[in-house]
Amino acid sequence: MADTNSFKGLPFVAGERMPIRLVQENGDTISLDATSIDMVVEREQSAFGIPLREASKMAIDLNQAMVGFEIQGVFTDDEGQEAASQAKAVIDFHHTQSIFDYEATQAWIEAYVNGPPDKKSTGNKQGLGNNPATMYIGKKRKSTEWLQWHSRHFTLPVAYWIEQNALSTGPPIPITSGLVARFNADALVDTNAVGGILSHGVTVGTWVDSASSLVGNRNGSPIYKEHGANGKPYVYFDGSSRFDISYNANMNPANMTIFAVAQTTNDNGAHQSIISSRESVEGYALYYKMDGSHNEVKIDYYDGSSVNSIESGDDTVALGAPNIVSARIRASSGGKQLYHNGEFKASFGGTYDNSDAATAYIGAGAADGGSYKFVGNIYEIIIYDRILTFDEQEQVEGYLSSKYGIPLIGGLGGQHPYYFFGYQGYSEKIAVVFDAERVAAKNEPYGFVNKYRAMTGLTLASGSTVTAINVAGGDPRDWMDVTNSKAKYHIKIKEPTTYGSFRASAGTDLLLKVTAVGATTITCVVEEGPPGTSISTGDQIWLAPCKNLGSEYESPLYGDSVLVLPIQNAFKEFTSQGETLTYVDYPNYEDGSSRTEGTSQIPSHRSIGGTGKRADEYITYLLSNLLTSTLEISNRAVNADGDKTMDKVFTTAIKKSGDGFETRLEITQVYATSLGTVNNTMTHNFGVGNLPTIQGFTGGSAGKKVKSAGDKVQDLLGILANSNNFDMTPSSSSVGDFVRGFANFTTQVVYGTRDTSDYIYAIQIPYNTKVTKDKNTLDEVVAQRNHWVMTDDAETVEKMSLSNETHASGSYNADLEDSRRNGIHGIITDFHIHRDAEMKAYEFSLKFVSANIII
Repeated sequence: MADTNSFKGLPFVAGERMPIRLVQENGDTISLDATSIDMVVEREQSAFGIPLREASKMAIDLNQAMVGFEIQGVFTDDEGQEAASQAKAVIDFHHTQSIFDYEATQAWIEAYVNGPPDKKSTGNKQGLGNNPATMYIGKKRKSTEWLQWHSRHFTLPVAYWIEQNALSTGPPIPITSGLVARFNADALVDTNAVGGILSHGVTVGTWVDSASSLVGNRNGSPIYKEHGANGKPYVYFDGSSRFDISYNANMNPANMTIFAVAQTTNDNGAHQSIISSRESVEGYALYYKMDGSHNEVKIDYYDGSSVNSIESGDDTVALGAPNIVSARIRASSGGKQLYHNGEFKASFGGTYDNSDAATAYIGAGAADGGSYKFVGNIYEIIIYDRILTFDEQEQVEGYLSSKYGIPLIGGLGGQHPYYFFGYQGYSEKIAVVFDAERVAAKNEPYGFVNKYRAMTGLTLASGSTVTAINVAGGDPRDWMDVTNSKAKYHIKIKEPTTYGSFRASAGTDLLLKVTAVGATTITCVVEEGPPGTSISTGDQIWLAPCKNLGSEYESPLYGDSVLVLPIQNAFKEFTSQGETLTYVDYPNYEDGSSRTEGTSQIPSHRSIGGTGKRADEYITYLLSNLLTSTLEISNRAVNADGDKTMDKVFTTAIKKSGDGFETRLEITQVYATSLGTVNNTMTHNFGVGNLPTIQGFTGGSAGKKVKSAGDKVQDLLGILANSNNFDMTPSSSSVGDFVRGFANFTTQVVYGTRDTSDYIYAIQIPYNTKVTKDKNTLDEVVAQRNHWVMTDDAETVEKMSLSNETHASGSYNADLEDSRRNGIHGIITDFHIHRDAEMKAYEFSLKFVSANIII
């Protein structure tokens, strides 16, 4: 593969070193400088390439001709390879049996019984060109058979999430904007311990916050202890110890949101301060009130002349259990709230005065640091210098709940969105699920994230009841296609101003099933919750997740998102001349306007009814647009800039598949990962006979590697002499699939997976040509391509330079690009290295044999 820094868009000249690459099965590459390349074609009865020494793989050229490359060159020191690259995957829907019933296969066989058909007639079978059964199937097929696609799904890894998970020791805190102080016990290190070694039972000398490096100096003997809540460490306070933090504005912001995870172990009838930062009648204090009959959490805030308190209520705190305490304090009057384990407890008005300088205390409360001493365990304290949004606050609460194993109770008017540990800090993928009972709505033309989501702008107008809703601010028909969809829609009503969620009564959220929809009305029946639930003018109208798919496909708010692709209208059918024809239907949207998505972008075929669109091409088109939409998929950012939308995760390109139809979807990670292959995270629940071709993500490099020539020599010798020989590399040929399938069956238990193998299985040798210049955005003076050796049943024209539009900078994968034009598949059969004492570079010669299959 060409290094674009070496090419600079210019042709090769005499005496130039040509950059080539050897490709390993695990996605790594080895860069070489070639001074001579010869191609040798030998006709043989059999072509087995035996690898070097102990390597136990062999290559089979199924065309019975050996194409070898004899290469000479030098090993030189690297100046550095790319630190990261964009991984790419392919999903191909071209298999007829994937979209259609098994009888399509039978129709294909019958059509070919007397030999290949011409493009005009196929006997008693009518079809499309060389694919007579592509759209036509037997009369016995039933419409219900399309449901084999319903609830089927596949997953796609999000490169940024995978890398963040791999590089961190735990899930990152979800909100960092405004984070000014964070004292977390799991960030303590040896230098914080008295004696210089941090271990269970030692005294903590300093507690340094991990956000701003504020230092808390010990007074007394706070003790570091391991294996607390959910296995996390904590600092133990015995009632005579604390940390003193010299005044810093980060501890006293004018507007603040504060979180604490703490556990009192002594019902001593007193106030126990978790953290306090006040001077006289300015500042705040967050503490437990433990007096037997009034065990609760409280926050005090001072207005310059007196104290105001917010209390969680009697007996809300259980002795010996850790709690998450959250509070919001504004400088202006009003807007102070207290939450306990995610549940809103109380609010208070008045102003807040943070003006005077003060020493802050962890584990003590009064201005002198001598009273309100804490007895118990403090895990973490987090301070923001702004009022977080309710969504942000819920994310931090969800994060702390997951981290410390503390269940969240709920919120005003409904349960917490991360109730029962719904926060998934280690999320790494999204899932796409097919809904064969729903047609896409006007405002979500390609699909949607399967979660509670607002129908933007739609609110309850006056006179609304739970069964007859009058709508203001928009047309509900833009969000729901009730007429054309088999599946029912469900909605919830949300109070828009108070911290809380959906309208509820007696602890049960109100869930409404939609039976009809008009321009300004929604007719419903109550499915969950009492009909007498109070609703009000101005309440928001939200769509609920799809009930027909099951709760397992409901998308969480944070990570592991689930996207729904509605495809009910891809299977419209009628019978003509004894054959059942299936095609894409385009019913009008619910408001009567024309449905046009894909009508101009997807090719039409004259043999197909309606608008002449194939189901497989239509699904490919919808998926391409869904994966590059501006839908916000999760509260977890998908890149370092904090973006959360699909278009910041993937780019896509639709290409022609082997049968000539546009069903091959290439998906590229926007974020350039440095983790190598990530294809093992692609899972699915398709059954045998309806599985699209899924080629996992590859191409992310294994990180920046700057190596000396000697290191490269040692690496290559080690790989060839003692390679990990695991699973086979992919192949698109039918014979190759058989060989791979048999070999997999007999060896995969012994060898494992290919992702961890270091065996060299491909080579990339660049050449320059003007034939395809400007067919790639990277082409300047000439086009930079890779040599490749075509196999299988490709047409002759496909084996010419004219057909290779794939740029040489693309990473190798056997089936990644059209006709595998990004390198040569095979093995090294001969390799020699020598170096004279006076030489500065190692010289090498190798022979590489191309082959369809490596075993």
